[in-house]
Amino acid sequence: MGVVYEATHAALGRRVALKVLHPQLAADPEAVARFGREAKLLAKLDHPHAVRVYDFLAGPPPTLVMEFIDGESADARLAREQRFPLELVATLADQVLAVLEVAHGLGIVHRDLKPANVMFDASRPGPFVRVVDFGIALLRGGPSDPRLTKEGTVSGTPAYMSPEQASAEPVDDRSDQYALACVLFELLTGRPPFQSSSPAQVLSAHLFREPPTLEECGVASVPDGFARALRKALEKSPAMRFATTADFRAALAAGLVASPRGEPERQALPPAPGFVAAEVDDPMVGLVLDGAPSEAREQALTALAAVGVATVLGGDAPVVVAWLAPGDGLLARLDALVTPGRRVLLCGPEDDLALMTRAIEHGAHDYVALPLEPADFASRVVRALRGRRKST
Repeated sequence: MGVVYEATHAALGRRVALKVLHPQLAADPEAVARFGREAKLLAKLDHPHAVRVYDFLAGPPPTLVMEFIDGESADARLAREQRFPLELVATLADQVLAVLEVAHGLGIVHRDLKPANVMFDASRPGPFVRVVDFGIALLRGGPSDPRLTKEGTVSGTPAYMSPEQASAEPVDDRSDQYALACVLFELLTGRPPFQSSSPAQVLSAHLFREPPTLEECGVASVPDGFARALRKALEKSPAMRFATTADFRAALAAGLVASPRGEPERQALPPAPGFVAAEVDDPMVGLVLDGAPSEAREQALTALAAVGVATVLGGDAPVVVAWLAPGDGLLARLDALVTPGRRVLLCGPEDDLALMTRAIEHGAHDYVALPLEPADFASRVVRALRGRRKST
């Protein structure tokens, strides 16, 4: 729909990205309306893993002024690395689904999730991705506008389109589940579930063919629970997928602590014993419990003990889990914990998006939403330990 330029805001001295509508589309009322709607959608979506909108200029030409993301797309990185390790795929999935949870809560369906629309932000610590390009997103529940949603029109990228989208049927949140599952499949295997030189054959495969298994694509080390969650999100019928994006996110997190393929299935809660100890040289986590609810503290200790992680009070460990009492000094205390080589996971209310955003901006490695979900919490700590080991 547009060309994106890097620019500098002359008055503020801030780098921005300008998305300018293609000249041949600027004369199309539908394209102009859709482009303006992207600005409104993004302005509503306030999340650290989304792209901020600073301004919209009606033009001509219509121009969207956005936050500049210094990094590369998952598509470009995949072309260089061929496949992503499971830990990176799991982190990417968790962050993208966190955005989608908020977007879907606002009635926004992306409709064009693909590796090219997931950006790795090099300015943030750890693997930190941003979801971009809501240009063909669908706003549910609003007044129907024939200029924006034509019946029988197919929009999206064939390799990642859900069956209902491929057949130009109405879509909802579960269509994004399917698309993201296609993306995760490709990041793990190096290829999308269905590929052909003919877009029509790809669309037909989404409608009528079963996707290959991860093993058939040469990937056999993915825990069974994680693979099952992907398979469920790739069901042809939306009714057979997860009821909500949050359910998909929880299933992937729980699947990380399930047994590998070929072994008896273990329960996801509590996490599988020995999961961390076998893969991390020094599974030690520091706990800073300023303001931690007693029940959350006990849940955290139980979950970490179940995966073989030792805990010590205080912020001297290389990975720290912090509960910080709310107040004006919270971010200053977080700043004191964030030092080079240390990964800090801040715990806070699940509905406090402002705190989540500020925590990440102040260098927190991750934000753990309360009330605590033990399996999700343990998997986040595992990823922090693994990531630190690889970075050192």
